[in-house]
Amino acid sequence: MHTTTHDPRLPVRILLALLAAMVLLLWARSAAGAPPSCAGPEPPLVTDLEVRQPPSLPEPAVRSPFRDPVFGRCVTRVTDRRHDLDPSDPSRGIKNEYARVQAWNADGTLILLRGLAATWYVYDASTLAPLSYLPEVVIDPRWDATDPHRLAFADGTALRSVDVTTHETSLVHDFAADFPGQALAMVWTRSEGSPSADGTTWGLMAQDESWRPVAFLVYDQASDRVVAIRDLRGTPGTDDIDAVTISPSGRFFVAAFPTCAEGTLGTDAAPCGMMVYDRSLANGRGLSRALGHNDLALDASGRDVAVYQDVDTDEIALIDLESGARTALVPIDFSHEPIGLHFSGRSFLRPGWAVVSTHDASTGSATWMDDQLFVLELKAGGRVVRLAHTHSLVDPDQEHDYWAEPHATANRDLTQVLFTSNWGRSGTEEVETYLVTLPAGWSGSEPPPPCSLSCSASAGTAATIGSPVSFTASATPTGCSSPVVYAWSFGDGGTAAGASTTHAYALAGTYSWTLTASSGAATCSRGGTVTVAAPSAAFAAAVAAVSHAPGAYGSLWRSDVAVVNPGSSAATATFTFVPGGGSPLVRTRSVAPGIAEWADVLVSLFGLPAGSPSFGALHVASDVPVVVSSRTFNQDEAGTYGGFLPAVTAAAALTPLRRGLLPHLRRSASVRTNVGLVNLGTAPVEVAVRLHDGSGAPLGTELLVAVPAGGLNQVVDVFGAAGAGDRGVAYARLTVRTPGGSAWAYASVIDNGTSDPTIVPVQVP
Repeated sequence: MHTTTHDPRLPVRILLALLAAMVLLLWARSAAGAPPSCAGPEPPLVTDLEVRQPPSLPEPAVRSPFRDPVFGRCVTRVTDRRHDLDPSDPSRGIKNEYARVQAWNADGTLILLRGLAATWYVYDASTLAPLSYLPEVVIDPRWDATDPHRLAFADGTALRSVDVTTHETSLVHDFAADFPGQALAMVWTRSEGSPSADGTTWGLMAQDESWRPVAFLVYDQASDRVVAIRDLRGTPGTDDIDAVTISPSGRFFVAAFPTCAEGTLGTDAAPCGMMVYDRSLANGRGLSRALGHNDLALDASGRDVAVYQDVDTDEIALIDLESGARTALVPIDFSHEPIGLHFSGRSFLRPGWAVVSTHDASTGSATWMDDQLFVLELKAGGRVVRLAHTHSLVDPDQEHDYWAEPHATANRDLTQVLFTSNWGRSGTEEVETYLVTLPAGWSGSEPPPPCSLSCSASAGTAATIGSPVSFTASATPTGCSSPVVYAWSFGDGGTAAGASTTHAYALAGTYSWTLTASSGAATCSRGGTVTVAAPSAAFAAAVAAVSHAPGAYGSLWRSDVAVVNPGSSAATATFTFVPGGGSPLVRTRSVAPGIAEWADVLVSLFGLPAGSPSFGALHVASDVPVVVSSRTFNQDEAGTYGGFLPAVTAAAALTPLRRGLLPHLRRSASVRTNVGLVNLGTAPVEVAVRLHDGSGAPLGTELLVAVPAGGLNQVVDVFGAAGAGDRGVAYARLTVRTPGGSAWAYASVIDNGTSDPTIVPVQVP
């Protein structure tokens, strides 16, 4: 690392100024440019498939370029494990993170490398000198696609960003708010995924505190919205999902499930193997029964493809994500010894190629691809360009040798490739990162000019609940070979595809919509707002919670809803279900004089699949006065145990000036208490929940609960969440903290043995 000597007698302000100047000087050196190069003309490319033995070479000196004696490419050792690591870092080596991750920043001036102890370092891409240690970053760091000094990274349920020059961090999005009532531990790709090529779309997986998958989600960073959620609870095979990611174009979500049975592929209902979903997380399709390592890439036409090791055919192959068509590329010869392979498709500015790195446990080569780096053209009969031997020994019986797998990855225009090597020191973790440089025009031509798009979009600006709003877009591609794809995000969790579409909003409010047009890796975004008003109604109320979902202690919750029309003419009632994740659903029904009931309302009225768990708030509006009631109950083989929840109107709402109490709460080994909060307004609110003991003394910590517009957030085991422990009797004080906000609340005191709930409605003293 860079150090300096100073006179300890200098004033502190002068020392700080000197240090600041040094930092600016170091970063000023990070201008785009080529890394150290080898002398002499570039030897011709090696494109044959002859077996070539790796030469015996001493470990190269750091940052001293040399020619690979066999293939002629210029190779430079980038890192120095003895001097580049921070003194606090226990790592014994430094490597590029993974083949499927881009190591170069947006303008190619910086490289991100990893210490083995999940520590992170920034290097100058021109001089290969270390610049910065990033103690703030732990999991899934990914370079911003436009800002060369920013990294995004996962931090529990949050996606955060750090400026690698100033180390200033900021929140990008906290996904906990998108899963009200659910306790999450992590939202991430599981270390192997990346955002779309333009950096705006993320494919992520949410896991609960037991590290079981809860949901897939697609996050649009440009509009800062989760545009799709797929609930995984109850889906087979989810506990062993290896990783998730989004395709380079942002059109497809890809997940690696456990291997399918021989001769089968995964389906939407029974996923296995390599699964692909639309951006809306619908229409899951199996692409491969079983696959080895892989990466997503763009082919020469800009189409999303997966390049992978096909373990059924012993081939390197590719699959078109849209059509599912498979193309064999080259065979893999396993007749001599096991070969490990990794793939990098990160070179989006030179589509149609992927980097392949191989490793094994021997010092010699039995086949042409042993212990090597090569680039592979992504088409049948495509070219192979061989780059270098890795000199890395990877013994499967040595756990430490995982870090010595080359994990080669390329920059965006495929002129530089990083790989890891232990240089024959099997079992030591003493690994370094190496750089291979390819000559300009190595593929026979320079990368084609990138495809670009211009676009426009329009929509209605005002609507009422349930009425369709028209959305129209057009796009003009330049230099693009792929068709234009239109993706709409309506601001309420709803999405659609196509140049023209309609969407009906279920709740009143002002919504920001976004259009993203894409062709290959090129995208164009436009946006606007729609103000949605509630239709005139003689009656409007909300049922705080309706359910069709499993709960704790083996409980199985269902909700029945009834509407009484005491008048002499039919009522037109509009029912809006606001789930914990995804878009609201609207149904309109005519209610004749008398009573109408919907048993298991989420299935019978809203048509949700019986096997799809859901939970949320229900809003009812009618053109004539009606009475609404609900019963939410636990169902088991012995019968049902239920509780009544009223339909509450705005007159019953808690506001910043109208506080509420939840009495008669308790927690013990035999009883638990949940608290539900429903938002009666059209904008998000925050509600403070404070527990008190029998004497009125505060218990635990105050909980600040975010409740989405029109939605429900349930605090499961409120005593545990507040750190209040077991209590024989207690109460909660509720305060709406958002100016202008309105909410209602209830407590559910549940017998753990029978799952019989006692509903405690909020009271205003």
